[in-house]
Amino acid sequence: MTQPAPTPSYRLKIACADERDFLEHFAPKYVSSGIVVPSKNPRPVGTRVRVKIELRNGQVLVSGDAIVTSRAMPDATDRPGMTMRLTALHPESFKFELSPAASGAAARPTPPPPAAPPTSGATPLDDLFLLDDEPAEAAPDARPADAEPGIAPSPTPIPDRGRVAIGAMRRGPPEPDVATPPAGPLEAAPEKTPRAAEGHRFVIWIALALAIVGGIATTVALRAPRARVGAAAEAKDAARVAEELRLADSRLMEGRLAGAGGDTALDHLLAARAVAPEDPRVTSRLRLLADKFEQLGERALARRNLGEAAVHYQVALRADPGREGIRRKLAEIAASTESGTPSR
Repeated sequence: MTQPAPTPSYRLKIACADERDFLEHFAPKYVSSGIVVPSKNPRPVGTRVRVKIELRNGQVLVSGDAIVTSRAMPDATDRPGMTMRLTALHPESFKFELSPAASGAAARPTPPPPAAPPTSGATPLDDLFLLDDEPAEAAPDARPADAEPGIAPSPTPIPDRGRVAIGAMRRGPPEPDVATPPAGPLEAAPEKTPRAAEGHRFVIWIALALAIVGGIATTVALRAPRARVGAAAEAKDAARVAEELRLADSRLMEGRLAGAGGDTALDHLLAARAVAPEDPRVTSRLRLLADKFEQLGERALARRNLGEAAVHYQVALRADPGREGIRRKLAEIAASTESGTPSR
């Protein structure tokens, strides 16, 4: 049987302090105009998705179903994304009226994305910041409905095999079949009385069992301290990454994206990447920062401000070193500066 297609899911963070702030400043806009979500791969109009919205402190306030009502493709704008309209709230979500008329907001067409922020000084992102870049939730029968995007559900305990294996370790090696004499060269050994042969085989099995148990005990004793040290180190690294992500999200909400001082969103994300280079929570945030500063560099380059463009491109390259296009643009700017010829 064909499995149902996974439902796209988006987890967003807003610069909102509490429920009252959400009702006054965010809910009317989301109900009347929709939720504008930045994305380099916007979904087609009509796609049904799941949305979770976090407050500034990390609390998930809104959880519900939505439908894509419009989208802006990357080849048509420097701020690609899509607009979603909430259609239903999940039981665990903060409740508010989804009807524009009932909420007191007049229904109107979805507005275009807001104007770009100024390029000088701190550059705050939009009020919505995409934390998980389009993770797909599995079908309902493959993972719990309340599982967070990008977080695997708790492993299912193995019922029988674990108990059988543990029971076998406790029982030790199987008892010998003393009624059947061993085959092969032992048949040519000097004859022994049945009682003596049985006792001899029993002693051999006991010695073999003791050797096996002793070897297992020695291996476990040698590996146990290493396992404890490794687990402690992993727990310490996980705690460090979580703290750096918390600080990075806080600086993002404050508009402190990059700069001097060592306490910007970029600084904390780079520190997290040094500990966990493959953590998707870290890499997704760094990609978004790189996108933002690459856009700022393009705007500065269009104004022929080569110095400002170079600064923005360098920040984008720190966030995502694999962007070869930015390296080429920096080389062109350096060549133009040396020759005195303005870059295009």
